[in-house]
Amino acid sequence: MTSESWRNRNPREWRPIEDSAGADREAASHEVKALADVWSNEKDKLEDARLLREFNARLIRSWSIETGLIEGIYALDEGVTKTLVEHGIEAALIPHGASDMPAAKLVDVLGDHMDAAEGLFAFVKGDRKLSNTYIRELHQLLTRHQETCEAIDQFGKRVEVELSRGEWKRLPNNPGDPATGKFVHVYCPPEQVDSEMDRLIRFHAGHDAVPPDVEAAWLHHRFAQIHPFQDGNGRVARALATLVFLRAGWFPLVVKNNRRKEYIQALERADAGDLRPLIKEFGGAQKECFVDVLALGRKVLDDAGGQGVAAIISDAAERLKRAGESERDDLYVVARDLAGRAQKRFEAISDELNESVRGEPVRFTADSFVNMDEQAHWFTGQIIETARALDYYADLGAFRRWAQLRVRHGDTTARVVVSFHHLGHRNRGVLAASAFVQVRSKGEDGESEAVVLQPACTDVFTITAARDRKELESAFDRWLEAALAIGLEAWRRTL
Repeated sequence: MTSESWRNRNPREWRPIEDSAGADREAASHEVKALADVWSNEKDKLEDARLLREFNARLIRSWSIETGLIEGIYALDEGVTKTLVEHGIEAALIPHGASDMPAAKLVDVLGDHMDAAEGLFAFVKGDRKLSNTYIRELHQLLTRHQETCEAIDQFGKRVEVELSRGEWKRLPNNPGDPATGKFVHVYCPPEQVDSEMDRLIRFHAGHDAVPPDVEAAWLHHRFAQIHPFQDGNGRVARALATLVFLRAGWFPLVVKNNRRKEYIQALERADAGDLRPLIKEFGGAQKECFVDVLALGRKVLDDAGGQGVAAIISDAAERLKRAGESERDDLYVVARDLAGRAQKRFEAISDELNESVRGEPVRFTADSFVNMDEQAHWFTGQIIETARALDYYADLGAFRRWAQLRVRHGDTTARVVVSFHHLGHRNRGVLAASAFVQVRSKGEDGESEAVVLQPACTDVFTITAARDRKELESAFDRWLEAALAIGLEAWRRTL
C-alpha cells in the first residue's frame, strides 16, 4: 500500500498497516533532539541525586494517572491529581467525591498502571526485544483490576463482556457514532489480528535509524489501527510509545488529560495519513520533561550547598571559569544572534504599525538590552514570574538579553518583551527564550495604576549550540510571531 493510497483511505474501510516511519523522519523535532543531547551529557552528574530520583518517581505517577484519565476509565479532580503526583498514590489522599471510582478501587487500578510503567523500565534495562508475548503481558498487567469491557455482538449490538486480559480480541471493537449507530472507524478484524501484529513487530524491528519521536508516534498509531485487544488499547499504545522513548534515554510519554483534544485530533490526522501532528504532540511532551529535568541542576547545587564549604567553593570556581569563557561560548553567540533577529522584527513591525495608525494617538517603538550597567536589572521580576508560569527556573546571572516592542496610547503602555537567559543552572548548556506582555494603565484619579502581566508564549523556546542553525532560526521566527500575536492581542483588548 503506497503512502498516497494510505492518505486517501476510508476510515470505514479496514486495510493492513503500512510501514512508512522512514518517510516521516523529516518531521522529527530538532529542538527535542538537541535537548536530549544536552541531557545525555549532563545526566551522569545527577544520576545519584535525590531530586532526580524524585523527578522520575513523579513522572511515573503522572503517567499512571493520566493514561487512565484520557481514556475516561475514571474521573479525578485536577487538584487531587497534582497531590497524588507529588506525594504518592494513596487512598487517604483521595477525598470523597473527587473521583467517580471508589478510592480503594482507583488505587488498585493506578497501582496496575504504575507496575506496568516500572515494568517498561525493567524491559529496557534487560535489553529485551519487543514481541507479541510481551505486549500481551503488558495488557494483562495494565488491566489487572478491570473485569469487563464493551464489545459488538453478532447482531451489531454493543454489549458488556468479560475482558480477556492478555488475549487478542474475539469480537469487533470498532468505535461508532451513538447518534447514527454507524461505525466511524473500522479496526482490524479479529481473524486478522495475529498477522497484523506480526507485521507490526517486524516493521518496528527494522526502524533502528528512525528518530525516537517519529518511531513512538508511528508505533502508537499503527498499534491503535490494529486495536488487537477488546479494551485497553490506548493504554498499551502509550506504553509502547514510552518504550521507544526509554530505549533512547528519553522519558515516559505522559499525554495529559488537558491535551486530550489535541491528542485525539493528532490521531485523526494520522488516520488520514499525516503523522506529523502526532509526532509534534509527542515531541512537545518530551520537551516539557527535558526542560524540567535540566532545571534540576540549580536545585541540586542548592542542596549541595548545605553539604559544606567544599561544595560552595567548587561551585564558585566553576561559575568564575564559565564567566571568563562566556563571551567565547558558541551558545551565547547563537542567543545574541536570535536576540538580534527579535530586535529587527520588532523594529520592522513598529514601523509598519506606526504607518498604519498614522494620525492616531498611538506610538510603537522598539529597543533592546545593549548596556550591562544601565539595563541589566530591567524586567527581572517579570521574567522570573513568566518562568514560574511556564514552570522552569530562569538563571539571569551569567547571560541576559532582551528585546521589546512598546505601545503607548494615552495613559496606557503595553510592552511585549522577549528575554534570553539560562534555563536552569547555567552549566547545563541550554539557554531559553521566553516572552511576556505587560500592560500598564493609569486610573481615573491619575494616580493609581493597573498592571496586567501574562506570558506571551505557550512554552519556553530552548536554545542549544548543537541545533542546526537554519532550523533553529526558522523555529524561533515562528515562535516569535506567535508571541507577538499574543502580546498585541492583549494590548488590543484595552482599546
